[in-house]
Amino acid sequence: MIGYIRKKTDEYNLDNISRTKAYIHYYLGNPEIDWSLLASMVSRNAGWNMTDLALRPMKQILKAKDRFILFHTYERPNWLIFSDAFPQLLIYQFSKQKNRPYFHLLKAFNVSVFMEKEWETFWLTRDRGRLCTSQIVNEQQVIEKPVIRQNYLKNKVFNRMFFKFQEWLHQTSVIFPTMNGALYGFSVSRFTHVENRIELGKQLAWLLFESPVCQDIRQFALNVEPTGSRSDYGRFQKEPEMDDACLRHFYNPVKHHLSTMDDWFTGEVNDKWYGRPKLMPYDLTHWYVKKQKQIERTAALISLICRKSKNE
Repeated sequence: MIGYIRKKTDEYNLDNISRTKAYIHYYLGNPEIDWSLLASMVSRNAGWNMTDLALRPMKQILKAKDRFILFHTYERPNWLIFSDAFPQLLIYQFSKQKNRPYFHLLKAFNVSVFMEKEWETFWLTRDRGRLCTSQIVNEQQVIEKPVIRQNYLKNKVFNRMFFKFQEWLHQTSVIFPTMNGALYGFSVSRFTHVENRIELGKQLAWLLFESPVCQDIRQFALNVEPTGSRSDYGRFQKEPEMDDACLRHFYNPVKHHLSTMDDWFTGEVNDKWYGRPKLMPYDLTHWYVKKQKQIERTAALISLICRKSKNE
């Protein structure tokens, strides 16, 4: 069982698109695991951001080395979360099939004791909301030390002005599209703070499963093939996105190394993790169009300045 889980996790952890599809496929077979659908939608956003980095506007705004670093800033946590989460999903699936819990096997995959306890609780209570929140907490803690606090990325990305610029360009916003053209989502400020990322995850879970527009979002999630191109949802808008280049056109699979990490869980559960999310306006349709135009204008201005500088 452990060997099978490792093989399948490696197989589906190839790139952003394979991860997104794996989460969706899993959800279709296990619809009680809400987090799997949420993860697929967040993974889609990472893919769109990665592809954006290879397209003209961002190529004009950011230097090649900065775009390279930013790509890995999306890719590395995407990969790490899947490495940690997908074995959990498969162990639950085995437990379901055999009608007995196998969560003790999570230790073989260095999954936090926090999630082992939460899966055991879910097995008894079937509290979907608590499990989803626990998975949100865990995924953000999993990437905290190896990504957010990692010295290289901290110095090269998170502490630099161009990351603040990325936040202004909406790259830290998570968008949930629909097939009627409307876009919904939330933004996170101070992305490097783990509590802010957990709050964002809870907001997105509410949007996907409880909000008045949740059915429209899930219709998109389950019917639109993920390609990494914003044309996945741009084609449903009044002004369709023109560039439909997919992620695999620009990027080959990245080979990662998984280092053994200490368990992040100290034994204390923060009650704030399980509080209701703070809700804000979530219709981003008009905001998104405005931001896209700002990006185009910024790219054009930088291109003009560069041309003038070369001519002088």
